[in-house]
Amino acid sequence: MSEVRRSRIVVKPSAWFWYITTIVSLLTLIVVAGFGVGTIVAFSGSLTLFVGGWWSVLYWLGIWLSIGAFNVSIVGSFVAKRREVRAGYTTVPMLFKHVEWRDHATGLVLRQPGEPTPLGPIKELRRAAMAAADVQ
Repeated sequence: MSEVRRSRIVVKPSAWFWYITTIVSLLTLIVVAGFGVGTIVAFSGSLTLFVGGWWSVLYWLGIWLSIGAFNVSIVGSFVAKRREVRAGYTTVPMLFKHVEWRDHATGLVLRQPGEPTPLGPIKELRRAAMAAADVQ
């Protein structure tokens, strides 16, 4: 029975990967935009020099790359979530309660469909899922 509880993840990369990628790319965009505008205002006293110089090329490159990464991660997240739900599971626990929640790294079933989402550190949830798989 433990083979049933330790199912493999069908969709690679998982929706969890895309969720984390979305957060990181959005934070990168916020930091790059804030750093650039704050630096320019602090050192020049105005935004008139915002579009000139070699450093502005690096700044705009950082902005556009982080915007691109954010957009790609949004699309990847949407596609991965649909594929996972069609396969009967999810790796993002709070979105879909009607399918089982599997650990994104191990494939362990951490929540059965319709049950409340367990809380706590992922190590303890994995330990509990392995113990439940051994009991059955």
